[in-house]
Amino acid sequence: MTSSGRAGPEHVKPVLQRVLEASNVAEQVRRQVALEAWPELVGKQIAAVTCARSLSGGTLFVAVRSNAWLMELELMRGEIMRRLNTGLGRASPECIVFVLGTTEP
Repeated sequence: MTSSGRAGPEHVKPVLQRVLEASNVAEQVRRQVALEAWPELVGKQIAAVTCARSLSGGTLFVAVRSNAWLMELELMRGEIMRRLNTGLGRASPECIVFVLGTTEP
């Protein structure tokens, strides 16, 4: 409110945050960051053979270049989740599904 008692202009960020919270999609929007941050969070070696493809609910779907890497990443799931949790905090996905597929962006 302004000194005259009328509402003045608002910054877009808090307005958008209220709209997202009211429509129950704020958490999903926060989690979308995982798609963009995937290469940075998992490191060059893993990023070279994977591509974060989509997010549905709290599940991140990641394409993996080969069966060998798919099996390796399954064994590394806990470590990868720790990296995501550290880098993304509450925006981290709840789980990861690795699928064999193309890793080109």
